[in-house]
Amino acid sequence: MLRNYVRVALRALRKNPIPAAVNMLGLSLAIASAIVVYLFLERALMMDRFHADGERIFVVNNIIDRGGDRQLWGDSPMPLGPAMEEQMPLVEGTVRYNWGGGVFRVGDLVFSENIQYVDPEFLRMFSFDLRHGNEAALDRPGTIVLSDRIATKYFGEENPIGRQVSVEFSDALTEEFVVAAVAEPFPTKASFTFSSLLRFDVQRSIGRDPDDWSAYTDATFFRVGDPASAQAVLAGLEQFLGPQNAASKDWSIAEYRIQPLYRMARASIDVRGGIANGTHPTAVIVLGIVAVFLLALSCFNYINLAVANASRRMKEIGVRKVVGGSRQQLVAQFMSENIVLCVIALGLGFALAWTFFIPGFNALFSFVGGEIRLAEADSLGLVLFLTVLLVLTGLLSGAYPAWHVSTFQPSEIIRGHRPGGRGSWLTRGLLSLQFVLAFLTMIMGVILAQNAAYQNEKDWGYDKDHKIIVRVGSGDEYERIRGEIVNLPNVEAVVGARHAFARSWNRPVLTVDGEQMESVRFEVGPGYVEQYGLPLLSGESLGDAAPEGGGSDILISELFATSRGWTPESALDRSVRQDSLTFTVIGVVADFQYSSFYDPMEPAFLRLADPDEFRYLTVDVSEDAGTQTMEAIRGIWKEVFPAREFTGYFQDQVHERLFRENNNIKKLFSFIAGLALLIACLGLFGLAVQNVVRRTREISIRKVLGASVAQIARTVNAGFLVLIGVAFVIAAPLGFLLMRMLLNSVYPDPVPIGPTAFLLSFSLVFVAALVTISTQVTRLTANSPADVLRAT
Repeated sequence: MLRNYVRVALRALRKNPIPAAVNMLGLSLAIASAIVVYLFLERALMMDRFHADGERIFVVNNIIDRGGDRQLWGDSPMPLGPAMEEQMPLVEGTVRYNWGGGVFRVGDLVFSENIQYVDPEFLRMFSFDLRHGNEAALDRPGTIVLSDRIATKYFGEENPIGRQVSVEFSDALTEEFVVAAVAEPFPTKASFTFSSLLRFDVQRSIGRDPDDWSAYTDATFFRVGDPASAQAVLAGLEQFLGPQNAASKDWSIAEYRIQPLYRMARASIDVRGGIANGTHPTAVIVLGIVAVFLLALSCFNYINLAVANASRRMKEIGVRKVVGGSRQQLVAQFMSENIVLCVIALGLGFALAWTFFIPGFNALFSFVGGEIRLAEADSLGLVLFLTVLLVLTGLLSGAYPAWHVSTFQPSEIIRGHRPGGRGSWLTRGLLSLQFVLAFLTMIMGVILAQNAAYQNEKDWGYDKDHKIIVRVGSGDEYERIRGEIVNLPNVEAVVGARHAFARSWNRPVLTVDGEQMESVRFEVGPGYVEQYGLPLLSGESLGDAAPEGGGSDILISELFATSRGWTPESALDRSVRQDSLTFTVIGVVADFQYSSFYDPMEPAFLRLADPDEFRYLTVDVSEDAGTQTMEAIRGIWKEVFPAREFTGYFQDQVHERLFRENNNIKKLFSFIAGLALLIACLGLFGLAVQNVVRRTREISIRKVLGASVAQIARTVNAGFLVLIGVAFVIAAPLGFLLMRMLLNSVYPDPVPIGPTAFLLSFSLVFVAALVTISTQVTRLTANSPADVLRAT
């Protein structure tokens, strides 16, 4: 019996190629999108699950209280890990993880690289596969572990075990390390990885004391025998608050927190200074909603086309019933056709995901760690997802058409009556819901694309153009390289600074009017404010020279002033204290974008830096001379510092990664909006076929009575256009509220939601409906009314 159902189903699909092709195309596109979203969500929810002992590993966080503002931080005191291991029997082992950097030299290759300082237990606690070497690689002092990328960069495809890497930590300190292990490429589900590993105690050589309770490491992990005992460990952490808070009164910890390794990535958005790279929850929600909407659209399309196609198969249905076919058998037959179509669509969708959708998604987002790999997906979970997807699409799209067909009565069919007329409330409801989903998906896509463009076009608050930034190691290096650069043609000005916009700053705790507050601090050289064109709202700029140790006059941002309840004028001559230093406000500048556009603006101030502390040099160049001048500066650097890597960049490119991400978000959601429109058009095609087929006799009679094609098209279109209008009235406010909530959860300054997205979505769907339905009417009216009436 099953074999017969499948054979008949395949024959029915061959006899109705256009509806079958439209259905398969719509479903396969939606299924391909759903597979990509599933892999994205699985990656986001399964981060770090590849670590064998992950259930027993926890990371220590801490709460810092800043005047009632309780902040969750991911770092912890350096001595905490060893103290836990020594004094807490439940703790089986600890590992500290701290970021750093240095200049690597292997032969003629010299590059600045990231360094992760870890305890020797790191490779035994975490399940990072090694291509060469073993888990004991860091047990011996003087060793280094390289990532696959770094090893290939310096040694190509050879086995580098035993080779030496020279690491320059500063002008006065260079050490040699022996390569003891090389890691395999990291899984995409790793929330933290490494470039190169050095033993944690190497930091003593660069002036960091691992026994100093006022010094912090980026993360402290601990492992327990039983995950249930972690709460007892948390209770025991209270004993370590005293040593830390006594050593660092300005950065006292209110309490410790712990977090399971498996939840570290998902909670990363709430943790300041954490090492985990997690997916923003809003991205998970948005893509999940998009996948559901696209699948629902495709299922509704199938329902509409199946019902329309049933009108063409009435004789077949009538014959089946006359010869004894039961209602259950008809339902089974039409459901089998639907399941066969869904299986084919699932195969096509999987092929589309594999060949186009997944590579396309990775091309857009792999540079921000968003790459997804089908090979890394949980096989059982993927099979279960595809099975559920098949069952759901099969049932949702096939149940109503199968039931609808089974209600046809042979006597009605013989008399020429067509069941399922325009009074079908369920059909109208499904059509309305389909349009609502289409509008919502398109509105989301258009607004997110608009927001991406808006973020890229925002004013930075300072002059970013025609500026080259060069990283130097000391004040002496600054003076040496500056003396050469100022003589270059096309160089208009050169200034120094300790910090750099979008790259480096401090965030000290200040005391203002007896209250504590955090503020971003920039220490700059004379002329820096003028060179960057920071608008002065009141007062005067910083002086021409800073005394040794830095200046006591400061410029504050407008946000700094307003956060204290000051106007730009009333802020002048106010006192601001940082530890033992007292500053005087001499001016207020307009707010400027010193960090990522994802981060909310914070109060900021600028002061003159001690020239010995200069670490950045800004070169103003003539228009169209940037690339030429950059190469000239690179050549000078090689002459003056032949053993040092040159680090230079254009200031207008510091947010390049953010802009690239925004452009790709724009492309992705423009594609999603287009995909929603395409699937909606496929559904409209089904609606047009259904309506025109059902009203064939009426349309022919109208034509005989003298109605024009335009009049007939207006009559046929009216019902659908009303449904589109009603759906838009429902979708527009829902889309507005949903997008306002989503954008505000991610961006501190999202794009204002205007009417453009709504009008564009409505216009596209309205025009598509008009063209699609009118095309079907025109095709039918081209036939002879007499022939049509004789046939019906």
